[in-house]
Amino acid sequence: MPFHIYLNKKIDKLDFTGLKIRVTPVYKDIVEAMGGTTVTTAPGEVYTALERGVVDGYGWPVTGIFDLGWEKVTKFRMEPAFYSVEVGVLVNGLGATPKEELYILYRAVARILDGEGIRVHRVWVGEYATSLEMAGASLTFIRLDDELHPRDMHEPPPGGDSDGSKSK
Repeated sequence: MPFHIYLNKKIDKLDFTGLKIRVTPVYKDIVEAMGGTTVTTAPGEVYTALERGVVDGYGWPVTGIFDLGWEKVTKFRMEPAFYSVEVGVLVNGLGATPKEELYILYRAVARILDGEGIRVHRVWVGEYATSLEMAGASLTFIRLDDELHPRDMHEPPPGGDSDGSKSK
């Protein structure tokens, strides 16, 4: 998942001198290295801080901006992203959704993630938690850190598909 700096002021060079940027620990060093002042606030306070000019921008991953409504008070996103992580994707059928449709859903999700620069390291497609033959699916995105990114996850299980079922 790519991490970006979002700003309300256009900058022409990588210099944050005079800018106050809301950060989490992953952004602190880079903002300070570029001359910016770091500000720590709770995520629930970011919208108001931007609206009132308390901060000039913020560091945040590519996901969640629209869920929090921050796009309404954000003007610019710096490119390229400066940090990225890999994710695992779990596509769970709720009981009555054919496996073919789950794979169609996954392909659509994979295109969106690829467009945002998010690398899918591993995918699981199948029925993992069902609800009495209920139609539909759930999506779970798993950020893979060193503990969840074992080297043996690079390949499907021997003789099986990505969901562990046997190939025909």
